[in-house]
Amino acid sequence: MHFHIKFTPVTQGIFQKISPFLFFFCNCLFLIFLPLPTFNCQTSALVWAQTPGRKAEADLLLQEGMQQYRKNQFLEALQYWQQALTLYKEIKDPRSEGEVRHHMGTANLNLGNYAKAIEYEQQWLKIAQETLKDRKAEATALGGLGVTYFYLGNFTEAIKYEQQWLTIARDLKDQGGEGAALGDLGTAYLALNNYVEAMESEQQHLQIAREMKDQDAEAVTLLNLGVIYSNKGEYTKAIEYEQQALMIAQFRKKQGIEAKALGALGITYLLFSRRLY
Repeated sequence: MHFHIKFTPVTQGIFQKISPFLFFFCNCLFLIFLPLPTFNCQTSALVWAQTPGRKAEADLLLQEGMQQYRKNQFLEALQYWQQALTLYKEIKDPRSEGEVRHHMGTANLNLGNYAKAIEYEQQWLKIAQETLKDRKAEATALGGLGVTYFYLGNFTEAIKYEQQWLTIARDLKDQGGEGAALGDLGTAYLALNNYVEAMESEQQHLQIAREMKDQDAEAVTLLNLGVIYSNKGEYTKAIEYEQQALMIAQFRKKQGIEAKALGALGITYLLFSRRLY
C-alpha cells in the first residue's frame, strides 16, 4: 500500500526555492512507495513459546500505534511504538524490533524530524543486513532512507539509497518493489532537473504498472510523466499524459488521483497559454 507524507513548512520552503511547478509536483503528485506500517506476526516459535504474554502485549501496542498513525496522530503512535520496541528488545525478537523502528522512522518523517527518521531507518537497515540477513527487509529500509533524504532536500543521497533498493528488487524479481523504486528515482531525478533520467525511470515504472495491471500506479506514473514534460516546456505532450491519467482515475473512481490530474492539467494549460501570449 501507499501512504502520504505530510509536507512541513520547512520542506515546502525547500521546494518553493527549486521552482513553483516542481513544488506543486512534489506536494501534489509524489506518492511515497513505502508500505504503510503493517502488523507482522512473523517471529520465532521459540520466542513465542518463552514469552507469549509479553509478545502479545508488544503486538497489541504495535497495533494501537498503527491505529493512531492512520489517524495522523504521529506523536501518539510513537508513544505506543516506543513501548512495543522496549518489549521486543527484551524478548529478543529482532524482526519485530526492526519493523517497529521502521514505523517509528516513518512517523518521525511525517513530523519533520528527519535526523531521527534517518537514525531509525539506519537501525532497521543494520538489523536487516546483519541479524536477519533478509534482503526484502533491507530493501524496505533502503527505501525508507531514500524517502527521508528526499524530503530533507538531499536528492543525491536519496538516489543512492533508491538505486540500492532497485537493485535488490530486481535481484528478488519483485516487480512491485522495482516499480516503486523507479517511481521514487524518477521524482528525485526531476528534483535535480535531470529530465533524461527522470523520464527513463518513469517510463520503466509505467511499463511495470501496465504489466502488473496496476491501474492506480499507471495513472500516477502517467501524471508524473506529464509533470516532467511540463517542466521541460513540452506542454502538448504533458497534456496528453495528464489526460490519460485523468481518464483512468475517473474510470477507477479514484477521486484523489482525479483531483491531482485536474490540478496538473490546469497548471499545464495556464503555462501553455502564457507561452502563446
